[in-house]
Order: sequence, then C-alpha cells, then structure tokens
Amino acid sequence: MGATYTLYHGTFIQLPRHVSPDGKHTLEINTGALWVLNQSGRIEGSDWTVGSDDEDALHRLIERNGWTIVGSSQVNGSADPKKQTVTVVKGGAGRERNGFFFPGFIDTHIHASQYPNAGIFGSSTLLDWLQKYTFPMEKSFGTDSSSDSAPPKAHTVYNRVISRTLSHGTTTAAYYATIHVPATCLLASLCHQRGQRAFIGRVCMDNPAFCPEDYHDESSAESISATQTVIDYVKNLDPKGKLIAPIVTPRFAPTCSCDALAGLGQLAASYTPSLHIQTHISENKSEVALVKELFAGSSYAQVYDDAGLLTPRTILAHAVHLTAEERALVKSRNAKVSHCPASNNALGSGLCPVRTLLDDGIVAGLGTDVSGGYSPSILESARQACLVSRLVTSQSTGTTGRENLSVEEALYLATRGGAHVVDMADQIGGFDKGMFFDAQLIELGPGVGNNDDIRDDLNQDLGNIDLFGWESWEEKIAKWVWSGDDRNVKSVWVAGRLVHQRRYLNSPRSRDLHLAAALGLDADTVLLDTANFHRTLEKTSSQSIPTKYASIPIDHDNHTRGTYENRYWVSTKYYKSGGPVFVYDVGESSAYSTAQSMLSNDSTFVGSLLKEFGGVGIIWEHRYYGKSFPTSPVGVETPIDDFKYLTHHQAIADIPHFANSFNVSDIPYQDLSPKGTPWVMLGGSYSGMRSAFTRNEFPGTIYASYASSAPVQAQLDMGIYFEQVYRGMVGNGYEGCAHDLNAAMRYVDSQLARNGSASNAVKALFLGDGAVQNSDGDFTAALAYMYSTFQWYGMGGGEMGLGSLCDWLEAVPNAPPTPTATVSRAKRSRDLGRRQGNDSMSASPNGTLPTSAPSTGWAPFIGNKAVTERLAAWPQLVPVVNSYTGTDCSKSGSDPGSCDLGARFSDPDGISWMWQYCSQFGFFQQDNIVPNASHALLSVHQTLAYSQEVCSRQFPGAIKSGALPASPAVEEMNKQTGGWTIRPSNTYWSGGEFDPWLTLSPLSTEAFAPNFVTFRTDVPRCNRKTAKRDLFGYVMKNAMHCFDFNMDFEEGAKSRAFFTKALKQWLPCWKSA
Repeated sequence: MGATYTLYHGTFIQLPRHVSPDGKHTLEINTGALWVLNQSGRIEGSDWTVGSDDEDALHRLIERNGWTIVGSSQVNGSADPKKQTVTVVKGGAGRERNGFFFPGFIDTHIHASQYPNAGIFGSSTLLDWLQKYTFPMEKSFGTDSSSDSAPPKAHTVYNRVISRTLSHGTTTAAYYATIHVPATCLLASLCHQRGQRAFIGRVCMDNPAFCPEDYHDESSAESISATQTVIDYVKNLDPKGKLIAPIVTPRFAPTCSCDALAGLGQLAASYTPSLHIQTHISENKSEVALVKELFAGSSYAQVYDDAGLLTPRTILAHAVHLTAEERALVKSRNAKVSHCPASNNALGSGLCPVRTLLDDGIVAGLGTDVSGGYSPSILESARQACLVSRLVTSQSTGTTGRENLSVEEALYLATRGGAHVVDMADQIGGFDKGMFFDAQLIELGPGVGNNDDIRDDLNQDLGNIDLFGWESWEEKIAKWVWSGDDRNVKSVWVAGRLVHQRRYLNSPRSRDLHLAAALGLDADTVLLDTANFHRTLEKTSSQSIPTKYASIPIDHDNHTRGTYENRYWVSTKYYKSGGPVFVYDVGESSAYSTAQSMLSNDSTFVGSLLKEFGGVGIIWEHRYYGKSFPTSPVGVETPIDDFKYLTHHQAIADIPHFANSFNVSDIPYQDLSPKGTPWVMLGGSYSGMRSAFTRNEFPGTIYASYASSAPVQAQLDMGIYFEQVYRGMVGNGYEGCAHDLNAAMRYVDSQLARNGSASNAVKALFLGDGAVQNSDGDFTAALAYMYSTFQWYGMGGGEMGLGSLCDWLEAVPNAPPTPTATVSRAKRSRDLGRRQGNDSMSASPNGTLPTSAPSTGWAPFIGNKAVTERLAAWPQLVPVVNSYTGTDCSKSGSDPGSCDLGARFSDPDGISWMWQYCSQFGFFQQDNIVPNASHALLSVHQTLAYSQEVCSRQFPGAIKSGALPASPAVEEMNKQTGGWTIRPSNTYWSGGEFDPWLTLSPLSTEAFAPNFVTFRTDVPRCNRKTAKRDLFGYVMKNAMHCFDFNMDFEEGAKSRAFFTKALKQWLPCWKSA
C-alpha cells in the first residue's frame, strides 16, 4: 500500500490570490513543508517554520503528525498498521540547485493537432496560414478506412504534445482537437492516462464557404451530434471531471453557421453546471471585418452573445481588436480571455492591450496557441506578454507606463489568472489549503563561482540562467521568466501525481561508473541520480582543486588556425624535489569530478602514486569533452564541420604540446617539463590506450606509462564483448541466467518477427505502451542496457546490477519473485556475486520443478515465454533503460510516459564519443560472436547495419558529405597506432579476466588476436622494448574493466604492485635533456 501523504520540503513560490494594498502583484515566498493527501491529491496543510536544510525540524514535524516515513525500519518491521505513512520529496535547496516549487502553468488555448506545425508560419497572415498549414494538418487526423479509430499519426502527435507541454510545466490545458470524433476521444484518453488536467474540445466548423472542401462538418446537426458524442465519451471516461472535462468548441464565427453556433450554445447550457466553451475572437483585423460582413454588421462579441456562447465559462482566445462596447459586453457576461502574445506576434495579428482588458474588469489568462504560437511553453507566453505590454506602451501617447506588465503579473496570468479562466480558481493555480497539488519543481542550477566546474562536469544543459549568488528570490524569478525554459523543469505533479520528471543525460557516462566502482560505490549511486553523484563527489573531496587552462593548437598541423583553452588540474600536495609528474588522461568524459576525487586524497590509485613517489599530479581533459572545445561547444545541432579536429592524430598531440612548457608557480626552482622531470602517464580503458599510444608516439614526452584495460586494436564489430559477459556469468555461477536471457531474447525476436499486435505487445510488456512506437532495433538496443553494469561491476553493482537481475530471474518460478535482499557493497563489488551453480539439477519424474536454479536455466521447464515475462517484470528494468536513454518509459496503464528510444544523444560527452567510434574506432558492441549459440545475449536486430544507422541518425548528412566514412576507418586507425602489435618500453599492461575490452588489448588471448604472446610480471629493463612475443602485464583473476583502480580489490592491488615495482627500477634510469 502506498503512503498516506506526500510531504514536499523546500521553497514554495506563488502569487497570492489578491493583489497587495498598493494594487500590485507580489511574490509569496515560503520555505518549509507542505503535505498532500495522496488519495485526493489535495493540499492538507503546510508548516513554514521548517527550514529547507533543517532535517531535525522536518523529522519533528513528521513525529508531531504521527507519521512514519515510507521505507523506514518501522514500516518494514513492526509498525502499527493503522499509522499513517508519508513519502518525503525534497525541493532542490541550496546553491547547487537553486530549486523551488511553483504552481503548474495553465495553458488556456492550445491546438493539440497543430503541434507538428509549431514554428512554421511562412509569410502568411492568419487566414492564409489556416489554409496553407493548419487545415491540411488537422485533416490528416481522420481516417479513410474507418470512422471508429484514430490514425497512428494522432497517437504520435497527441502523445508528443502532452509530453512536451508537461515538460514545460503545463499541468492544465484547454485543447482544441479536430473535427474527428475518434481522434478527439483519443486525445481525451491520453490526457487521462498521462495525468494531465485537460479540457477536450472537438472542433466544430460547418460553413463550407470558409472551410476546406474536404474538411468540415456536413451540417450544423452533425456539428452538434458529433460534439455530443465526444461529451458523452469524456464524461464516461471521467464521470466526476476530476482530471478531464469536455469543452464546446466552435472554431470561430466565420467557419460556423448561425444554426451551429446557436445549437452549440444550447448544448452547453443544457448541462448543470453549464459546459465550458472555447472559441476565437478578434484575432486579426481582416477576420474582424469578415465577421461584420457575414453577420449583418454585428460585432464579433455580439455574434457569440446572440448564439448564447458568451457565458461565465467561455474562453475567448486573442481578443486583440475588441472595441470598448465589446469589452463591456464580455465583462457583463463574465466571459474570460486567453491572451496569446506569441501567436499574435508570429502571425502579425496585432498587440493585445491586456492592461485595458484587466482595467475593464475582464479576467484573463495565458495561452500558447500552438501552432500559431511557436512554443508550447507558457513561460514563453509570459515573457511575450511582458514584451507586448511594453510595445503597447511605446506606441501609445500620454501613457504613464501602467500598460507594462510586471514579471509578477505575467506569472499571475500563467497560474491564478488561468485558473479563473477555466473556472477552477478555488482548486488550482496556487498552494492554498484544499487545492489540488498541481505543481512544478524548478531548478535554476548551480551558481556561478566555485560551482562552475560542477555545472560543467554534470554535462547537463541547465539552460541559459546564470546566478551569481547575490540575487534575491525575486531576482532569481525574474531571471527564470526572462531566460528559463524546460531545462529548468525538474518534476511536474498533477493532483499530487508525478507526471513528468526531467532526465538530463541521454546516458550516465561510462566514466561515472568507472569512478563509482573505483570508490567502492554501487552502480545504483550513478544510475539513480547522476547529478547527485557528482555533487556528492564535490562535497566529499578533501580539498577543491582549482581549474586551470592551457592554450592548445586547434590544428597541430596548421598552427595558424589558432588555439583553444583546454582544462586541466594540478596537485603539488605530495611533491618532493625531484619527484616525477604523473598525468592521468580522463578520456571520453568531462574531467572535473575525476580531478577532485583523484587529486584530493591518497586513497585513490593516482593519489597513492603521488604520495609514494612525491610527484606532481595532473588530470587532463580530452579535447571535445567537458569544457575543452577547439570549436563551438558540442550539442545535438553542432555543425558537422566542427568535429573535424576530433581525431586520434590531433588528440594524441595535445599532452606533449602542453608538457613542453608546463610549470607550477610554487615550484619555480624545478623544470617540470619532460626535459627536466620524468613524466608518467596513467590511464584506464580509452585513456589507457591513449597512455600507451602517447608513450609509443612521443617517448620524449612520456617516460613511462600504465595502460589498464586498454583496447588498442580498433575493431569494427565488437561482438566479442558479450562473449566475455557470458564467460563472466558462467565463471560466477550464473550460467543458468545466461541461458534464460538467451531464451528471452529469442522469444522477443520471434514476436517482433510477427509484426503487428504481437510485436507491439512484447514492446509494451517490457517498457509500456509508449515503447510501441520504436523500431525493433531501438527497442532491443534499449533492452541491452540491462548488461550495462557488468563492465564495471561484474555480477555486482547493487540492485540495478546484472547479478540482481539474475537473482530475480532465477528465483524458483512457483514462488512469486521478490526483490533481492540488499547485498553488501563489498560483496557486490569485490566478490562479484560469485555463487555455485547446480549442474545436476533437472526436473523430477513427476514433472515438478527443481528446487533451485539449474545451470540450464528455467526455460526448458517453463518455456521461453514465461522466462520472458519474468525478465520483463524485473522492477529495475524500466529504471535502468530510462536512466541510460533519458526517456520516461512507464508500464503504468495510466501513464505510458515518453518512450522515444531513437532520439539522438544530447549529452555532449556522448556525442563526442559517438563521433570517435563512428569515425575511427568502431567498437560496435553487437551480439555474441556466435549469435545462434545457446548463450547469445542480444537480439538479432542488433547488427552492424543498425549501429551504422545510429551513427547516421546522430550525424545526419555526415556520411554523404564525406565528413564520416561509410563505416569506421579501423584499418587506417590500426596502421596509425600499431594496434595489438605496439610494444613501447617502460609500459605496463593490466587487464581483467572477464573484462570485455581485454579482448582488444595486447593481453588478449582470443583466436583473432596475435598468437604466441607471453605475459610476464618480471620487470623489463628500462628503456628497452620487449619482443613482440613478450608483454609486461598481468591479467587479474575474476576481474572486470579497470578493476585495478578499485583500491579494495585484492587482485587490483597485486597488479598495481607490479607497476610500482617497475617504476622504482625505471625512474633512476631517467636522464634529463
């Protein structure tokens, strides 16, 4: 059973119901706690004496109310079953987040069906634009074959517009659909499922003279009848109107006959209370003139009033050109106005005098009017409302500036004003007791200053807002209004239900998992909240290492192209005169967190070397990662030409260029360049191969190197990756799980091959209804993320690790699976979850199941389908996929979420790394090298062709233009570097037995690797290359990727000791230049 209450803790900002005594709107700012009764979704109370950082006061409040926090030992153990429980949600307090709760926005006018046209205006005015763009788009929401179902396009567009508006903080929307009943009913159903509060209107338009020939109601009777059908559907879907309600929607007067207008007015009035009504009024001067011509000189407002459409529950969109008489009529009928400034500006309709409307006593809110409005953001509408009011002032004579809307007034219109417009002023728009908790959590991000590097390192696009620490809350809110967008919307709730949560990254970077594993932290630490992982690193660092910048040539072959600033970090904490320089290249990630962690204490590998050898420590950030950009910062829309300096040839020369002039101001007496001090380069994974390559190509710069898990051989198809996963599973007692995963993938492939309902059903089984839209390749690629932690943790990694998945999958089928008990971090990360398999187990003669998991897996006993269903039910599967893909897939029947698995990477580091492997390295991790074997772990849809498709999708036009090769140029890369065959002197190689990347290291024993290589741990003589058949290195037993960086791993300590011993023999051989 869920919690009784949800308690929200943080800063709450809203607009009061009433203006201040001086007639101005002011912000009401409170810090404390507010609680919501989950059953109703309504606010039950608040306590503003609880500080945002005061945990003790928070717990006293909880105790005072007699609550127990969900997840506490009391709830899990001997709690009174009658005691009320509470879930606590924190609101991003502090300078690191600058978060606050704000009421949800209310969009009082939006055309859901027009969303694909957002931003497309041509050079048209309103009436031309309708004919050219709007009507054709709306027409496509009907079907030729059947009037009983909506076309796929309607599913796609409506799901997307709901997702997009929620992501901008819109909790309530007054939607126009189309004339089509099935598609309109679908919009109602999706809003209800997704949890967005909405008014659903079927568009009525029966005047053929002003409607497209093939897109209009055949008669006024059809307009009324079809509207009635939608009303009945909506009321049946939500009888009490808790979330969705019908709204009568005559498009606008010229498209409707007098009979239709009057009939719709009567239909709305026939209900108690009367139904809401929405339409357009006085948007464009040509439109106003047309109405006068069509309706015998009547004013626009009079036409609606004559038809009974001007009521207290009517929303009139635009109202740009109302006369004084019309304003008086609108006020007398207590009808409301939706101000749509972005649309009015985009279509050149005019400047709405909002201050005049308000002074005349007309209630107004804001609307986006997508797609006349270019943005689905009410925050953008608030911005535009302020700007338009200033333009009205500038074009008027004798004004005092009262026409100008303040930021506070614009936000009032976006919340309280909108609530009045939709006749819900007592229920939404603020944080008053008894109101629904319709809210958004806004995070403005770290302030500028000491936290600059945190912000950069998170690689989260936190938007355009920079805070400098001196701003008041009022000033922060002003910056949010003028510069904020959906990137600042962290979470959104409607009636207390979480309906949107922003995920900042396309994927947690592999480097984050590397760092977490090295620190002995479970994968859950990174996967559940990557941003918080980075903030934790910053807080726990023993000292803050300042960022430095080095000027590096953009093009090492042509210095006339200029330089760029590359980030690096230096520690002289342990330096002793004559000590070496240790440089650690972070590789394919922002380097800030790694620098803070590795340089600030001696409990890391790098820190321990600095202390033992009295060295200077340098952390280097790879070009095109973090904040080190030779061209423009990397993003989804970065021009292809900007990536031309992201090559091995350019990147490998950066550190040698930097080293030649390196110095430290507090060690002026020592030449710290490679001429006066030995440089030792360290790295793991990609940075491990860079360490070896730099020593090989620039021996005058790098004197010795440590190459951990270094895949030096460029390889197009890295299918062997999953063969290592299989070997690791078997080696740790999970062979049965491997076979069951194979069985599940084969069942998935069989269902995908059937297409239609079978294909859709298996996608929905794993990731919910929202996954149905994805291609087979994108869907099965997402499932592969269940293996993502193996590289760094083996069968450990916490509840989101592969071992946890297998424990779930291999539970005895007759017993309901239960979440695995938490295993200690030490066992998960050091023992790798090793267990003994039961090779002798088989079904008994009477057909009963084995009493524990057999090495064959459960599929031979219960069938592939049953195993697949068990796999799909793993509680962590959807969270793992969402964490890596940045989606919001959901298996909740009422909330399918946004599950676009084929979106392009938006994480800058992910984009840069993709460019590197799409252009030079290959490394396409496909299926096992024997895909039809009994242990192939991926779908048959994971092919080289699919990987190339992903490259083409991420970098559209790059292959055609020649910027990217048709497939990664791995042969050329291996010629440049030497691949497997390199044997630089003073280099130590380390790898893990089950490390997937060991297979491309010189330590590889695969059949396709060079034969007759002998691994040795006796230290070779300094400055002498080993023979091709000899290699100074060690393969750690039962180890994974870069396990030598885990200071608590016994085999890792052994590997590090070999290198340390070698350095003690090599360093005395070094001679200065």
